[in-house]
Amino acid sequence: MKRIEKNNIWILIVFSAMALFSSGKMALAQEKLPDPAIGVVVMDALIKDQRIDSNWIDIEVNDGIAILDGSVEDILTKERAAKLAATVKGVRGVVNDLKVEAIEVKDSELKQDIENTLAWNSATDSWEIEAEVNNQQVALTGQVESYAEQQLAAKVVKKIEGVKEVENKIEIEYPVERSDYEIKQDVKARLSWNRYVDHALIDIAVDNGDVSLTGTVGSFAEKSKAYALAWVTGVDSVDNSGLKVEGWAREDRFRKDKYVNKTDQQIEDAVEDALFYDPRVIVANVDVSVDKGIATLTGKVESLKAKRSATQTAKNTVGVWRVKNQLQVRPSTPTDAKIEARVETGLETNPYLEDDKVEVKVNNGKATLTGLVDWYFEKAEAEDTASQVYGVTSVNNNIAVENNTYIQIHDPYVDDFAIYEYKWYTHPDTITTLNDWEIAEEIRSELWWSPFVDRDEINVSVEDGVATLTGEVDSWGEWGAAQENAYEGGAVYVKNRLNIDYGPKFLF
Repeated sequence: MKRIEKNNIWILIVFSAMALFSSGKMALAQEKLPDPAIGVVVMDALIKDQRIDSNWIDIEVNDGIAILDGSVEDILTKERAAKLAATVKGVRGVVNDLKVEAIEVKDSELKQDIENTLAWNSATDSWEIEAEVNNQQVALTGQVESYAEQQLAAKVVKKIEGVKEVENKIEIEYPVERSDYEIKQDVKARLSWNRYVDHALIDIAVDNGDVSLTGTVGSFAEKSKAYALAWVTGVDSVDNSGLKVEGWAREDRFRKDKYVNKTDQQIEDAVEDALFYDPRVIVANVDVSVDKGIATLTGKVESLKAKRSATQTAKNTVGVWRVKNQLQVRPSTPTDAKIEARVETGLETNPYLEDDKVEVKVNNGKATLTGLVDWYFEKAEAEDTASQVYGVTSVNNNIAVENNTYIQIHDPYVDDFAIYEYKWYTHPDTITTLNDWEIAEEIRSELWWSPFVDRDEINVSVEDGVATLTGEVDSWGEWGAAQENAYEGGAVYVKNRLNIDYGPKFLF
């Protein structure tokens, strides 16, 4: 009942803010959402997340800046909390002061785990990276060919239990030199083709390889996404401090140029460009064809993670409505015993799985996972961990979930994988203590606080806990965000009847 009481409090705050909007002061109200209300919604996002223990986290919001204080058990959870805070309407920035209280691991053992993980990961196995460990704080050095590779190396290391901090000193050595004009055009294209950034109000300047982004975006999550996308080949630095976060930047009029009809050839070129910047995929081995917005991927990749990453990268491209992934996983396979040992190590050293009992057997590169975990998130994390090991061609995930009545909500700004695409995932029989009216109000509040949807375009009805969404949205990303908001609002099932203004009309 505590959650219901708390949510009812901030629902009242939401309705008060909405009353200001209806009085003709929408822009002013959006700029000045009350800090206490924002703080309540940020905490609610942390409470609902299956991974984060919010009991040890304090939140303060000052002029839209969310300050996170307290402690967490690992660096992944620290970063996850900040990413979740960035997805709340009204948050203009995040200060992450969370302390990592990782379990004690000897530096020598941690260094060995890092070296093994980098060597066995299907993306990082060929990169020249070294790690130094001092009091469980890791310094990475070496050379890679892109910002995405540099960041992926750090992310792989952060998934090792016992790591308290990572200092990324890896240098980027580009294979070619590029002019400022080429860099600017590439940055512009990446921003315009990515469905999670509305680029209309973003200005780009490039000076001797240094990129400056100025203007306005609709959320802090978008601001962070724009920063990462701007790191194209040839970039020495990116400064996004000139990007302001304003809620009004999510208005339809600023997205009209993004969601216009594009030819299949344009979409195909955009998918190929996006795959080029995905360090998990060797784009030269992937063939892309697009027919009426349906992208088909063929060719051969060396890991299951590469195959799945290719799907997500293609889906994140504006104009793609469906992906047919016919990629074949063809690694130069090590022995099953070696693959099995590497997967076991990955599962044992993953801080998300430290309290779980997961076993693996490998036969002809096919990994079978068994055991018991607390949440669907952990089952998905175990599969994602196995898929990254070089030599794994498929995963048969038979792990049981103890808390199997709680749905895992996918957030593309936070999660590395889309749980909905796992074959074993079906919607659980969610338990709710709310009546239909309360669920409907919760969903409307979730939609209102989301910076990624326009609540005024979405109609919500609930019957026996099942929510039906009707109306029209601008993009596939907004369609998915609305569905996730409905589940977060307490729906036991969601019938998403939203039509997408740009793209095929769904018939129900």
